[in-house]
Amino acid sequence: MRYLNKHVYRLLKQNCGYTILLFLMVVLTSFMYFFVEFSVDRNQVRIQEYAETQHLEDFRFQLQEDTDRSRVLEKIHTEAIIEEKRFKKVTQISTNYYLLAPPQMLNVPYLLEGRLPVASTEVALMLQYMDNHALTIGDSITIGNHNLTIVGSMFLPDYQSFIPFNDLKQDYNQATFGVVTPDMYHMINGQEERYYAAQFKPGVDSGSAELRLSSDPAFSYLAFDSGLESSTEPLIAIDSNQSLAHSFLFLFTLITLFIFYMFYTRFIRLHRQDFGCFKALGYTARQISCAPLVYSLILSTAGGLVGMVLGFFGSSVLIQMYAQMYSFPFWERGLELRSILFGLWIPVIGTVLVTWMAIFPFLRQETFYVMHNTIKPLPNGRLTAAFQSVIGLLPETLRLPLRVVLRKWNAIFLSATAIFLMTLLFIMSASLYQSSGVALESQTTGMNYMYDIRYPDLREDEATSHGTSMYYLRQSVQLIGVDGQEFSGELVGMDNQGTQVQFMNHENTLILPAELDGIVVSEATCRLYGIQSGDTVQLIINHQPHNVSVREISRNGEADTIYTSKTQLARWMNVSPSMHNGEYSNDSSQDSNARVVTAENKLAALRSDAVSSQSSAVINQVAGILVGFLLIYLVILLNVQDSQKDMHILRLLGYSHRDINRMLVDVYKPLFVLLYMLAVPFAILTARAILRMISLQTGDYIPFQIHWWILILILTIILLQYQLVVSLFKRKVFKQTKGLGLECIPSHE
Repeated sequence: MRYLNKHVYRLLKQNCGYTILLFLMVVLTSFMYFFVEFSVDRNQVRIQEYAETQHLEDFRFQLQEDTDRSRVLEKIHTEAIIEEKRFKKVTQISTNYYLLAPPQMLNVPYLLEGRLPVASTEVALMLQYMDNHALTIGDSITIGNHNLTIVGSMFLPDYQSFIPFNDLKQDYNQATFGVVTPDMYHMINGQEERYYAAQFKPGVDSGSAELRLSSDPAFSYLAFDSGLESSTEPLIAIDSNQSLAHSFLFLFTLITLFIFYMFYTRFIRLHRQDFGCFKALGYTARQISCAPLVYSLILSTAGGLVGMVLGFFGSSVLIQMYAQMYSFPFWERGLELRSILFGLWIPVIGTVLVTWMAIFPFLRQETFYVMHNTIKPLPNGRLTAAFQSVIGLLPETLRLPLRVVLRKWNAIFLSATAIFLMTLLFIMSASLYQSSGVALESQTTGMNYMYDIRYPDLREDEATSHGTSMYYLRQSVQLIGVDGQEFSGELVGMDNQGTQVQFMNHENTLILPAELDGIVVSEATCRLYGIQSGDTVQLIINHQPHNVSVREISRNGEADTIYTSKTQLARWMNVSPSMHNGEYSNDSSQDSNARVVTAENKLAALRSDAVSSQSSAVINQVAGILVGFLLIYLVILLNVQDSQKDMHILRLLGYSHRDINRMLVDVYKPLFVLLYMLAVPFAILTARAILRMISLQTGDYIPFQIHWWILILILTIILLQYQLVVSLFKRKVFKQTKGLGLECIPSHE
């Protein structure tokens, strides 16, 4: 038994190039999984613990102005803890300070260093803002003409993504939350926002309570924690990345198992007489297959462990990205036991099982058939015959290379897989890169205003202000599409006066919502929910349904916003058409209660959203290059190893090294071009479907974008990789064929 294993190991080690490739495929599979998983597992748990420790709210709400506030609050208080939240936005030299008094029960700040303020001259700020501005505890800053001393650095659990209530996402470089004493809060002037945070009491059925609250007309605003972007965005990003890790593991494992299967079927074909001799000596199929099984076990286990170690170090890239994008104090690398077992054992068990499937059925044959060195040719199917007929019509210089290619269908399959995966990953990365620019353009084109001013109450239009302002009505709404899909957004009724906002369709024709008897939806709504121009949809406004027709699809405007005429929305809201609760203006508001979103802040928020897409694009590009290179290397390796005898004979017949390379080595370039042309449509459809799925999962629309020069670039990269691999093998073949003699020709005596 010892001699048997030793001999089989010696045969396996002769395939050094194949062994290295198998090892690298396992390493890549493991790395792509653990690279993401190391940044996910521990943080999923820590975010949940953080929410519980800091008493994160379960829902937040605002009440209608004409509601009996005390009665509604008393009713809610029977099943939930309630705390009123207030913060003031103070803008000073392009910096936004969001100041609040210290929370007492819910959304308690997490102090990283120092303490919360106890004197009116003290303030605690966000850690990211302090780091970006080189501020430390003890430094002084001026906010609203008040000189304050920094006494603590903190995180706010209800704003893990810096999106203040009813405001845009903020940049930590130009904005921060600050906790001040109640006295200082009242002294500072600023734009104030008020709402209630609430947490269900122990024993309350939160599901039933949410249904009751959702149907209560007393709320002007109601959002549960699962729908709050500011607190759930990090967890959504982590869950999305975990799905990506599982997809990588599944996809790369399938490719790796196929390569293992190819290796062992070829290994058996080359050494069938050796195995037959062992069977003749009395060894069983189980004993003979033991060495290959152990070999695969060692190879896949070592590759998995190396990939896990590389994934540990590589995950720091994602951890740093999380820390820059989200406000959470405990970003760290870590793995759960289930993830370790999942990431290691799936490739290991798979490779061992595939090895057994490739070897054991063959070894169960009769010894005579195992030892017989004649391999039955594959049946000449109709497809092969058709290809051979076509090849016969081609120039003589192309016939032999194409026949060489067609005799290895497994290499053709691997070539198609490599090209499809590279094309898919690069198209996705190009779309992710360009989507940020498209979103930037779609939400800024036609927006000719400096300030978006939103009022907490309804106000009468002023005819004298139409030169600098465009009035609108804004109302939260639910839209139910023709297929029953439902989503929440904002419905904006546009005035017919002013040119501060201009909508365009895909024919670059101006859309005037005020003149349409219906609604205008964005391209994002159209793509994600399958809503087309002419469809009849249902709008739920203040719990009242309204059937309305979709008149136009706008390529610009806000992604989650539906537009209609101000007159029509006023009728649905039961208010006068001369009322408004917002305006697009080029003059800043003097009302301290108004919420003002500047065009500059909107632009900064859009640019911040682009960071995540660009990071994902880089990951896709790296994965595409690695997978493509390894599979192309495997294709050429298969071809060179199977053509060794042909190369020797051609060399002895007087063919030059260049002719041998042209006929037997460099034969896949035309096939790669053809396969690429066939793969592009399928890769585009797949990438479009994946991006749509990600958009629905995350709530951020990622438009599919592709340009002709991207397709040319992808083909160029594929051919460059191919040429690099071929060059490596050409040198290897040259060394092997140099100085060969007639002994290379097998004897027929």
